[in-house]
Amino acid sequence: MTEYIIILLLLIYGAYKELTIKGYKNKVLFYLLFIVMWLYSGLRYRVGTDSFMYANIFDYFPSIDALNIKNIFNYNMEPLWILYNSILKYICDDFIIVQLVSSFILNLAVFKFIKHNSNYIFLTLTLYFFIDYLLMNFEFMRQTTALGFYYLFVHNLYEKRKIKFWVFGIILLTFMHNTIIFCSLIPIIQKIKFSKKIILIVLSICAFIVLSNQVFNIISYFVPTSLSATEKIRAYQNDVLTIYSFNFFIVKFYTFFIVLFCILYDKSSKYMGVMLLYLIILALTATHDIFDRLHYCLFLFYYIVFSEVIVKILERTPKVLFLFLLFLINIPQIIYLNHNYEGNLYVYNKFFPYYSYLNPNICHEREMMNKGEEQMNFIFK
Repeated sequence: MTEYIIILLLLIYGAYKELTIKGYKNKVLFYLLFIVMWLYSGLRYRVGTDSFMYANIFDYFPSIDALNIKNIFNYNMEPLWILYNSILKYICDDFIIVQLVSSFILNLAVFKFIKHNSNYIFLTLTLYFFIDYLLMNFEFMRQTTALGFYYLFVHNLYEKRKIKFWVFGIILLTFMHNTIIFCSLIPIIQKIKFSKKIILIVLSICAFIVLSNQVFNIISYFVPTSLSATEKIRAYQNDVLTIYSFNFFIVKFYTFFIVLFCILYDKSSKYMGVMLLYLIILALTATHDIFDRLHYCLFLFYYIVFSEVIVKILERTPKVLFLFLLFLINIPQIIYLNHNYEGNLYVYNKFFPYYSYLNPNICHEREMMNKGEEQMNFIFK
């Protein structure tokens, strides 16, 4: 927990300086934050329950020099992740190599994108750390590694009019995680001009999604039966959320209204289309948590727009409200971390206490959350 607080204090320091000193730049702090945020997740030791499953997979597959390429399509997992693991295993036969490389790719993509597209770098990085850093780095390694590759090498190809390479890059990365196909909507929707009428239509669509139980039935018409996602869709059709708990309301709808507030507060944002798409995703999460995975495809745009709105608010109010705003932003994360996971265990136990390869201890509570064997049985059945 100490390491987490230190990173948070460094980010808040940079963000506050950015808000109080016009044109504030600090390259040393920027690169220091990149290194510590990379190593904090890359060097973790049995932290994040999905990591157990990925570690098991790493042990199962041979290195690239012994891998039978023909067989990698026979598993319930995208083959590019298997190939990625095999290549890294050839370099180092320890799962730490996957953590270090995946964390490096994701955080390099985040820092690079924010540096080039945000006017408030440290504030935007603070939002990233507050909102999604733990889950993206400690849990959803396969998806976020694919997203890291997308934002590093594919996203800008559309603006450079290298459409064929852009399409090829998206198709290739769907073989690491199928949600990357959703990224194909980003540059297209950014070209659309949005009026108040369209915003109302989007809100109506969101209301229909929340009130309807037909989302998975509709999606199943568009997803080829050959994809691994098809089996998941069939399973989720019988597992739609029907009970709205207090935690659910806070985590889902609180975020929905924050995004809606950003849209209405800053109608001139060049990322208006992406934010409206973000609203639809949040509405989809009201039908099932699995749709939460889609918002990670758009996470960088959300941080950038959110930081711009925060700055505009603070321009009209005392800067002392900065810390209060950060607290309001972090409410969904606080609620989520304290959500009862199973029995007397909480989501908090997935990430804390933190142990690294430099201090390799095992957390008993976290080990009780381990479902790696169940996931392995699904992948290799």
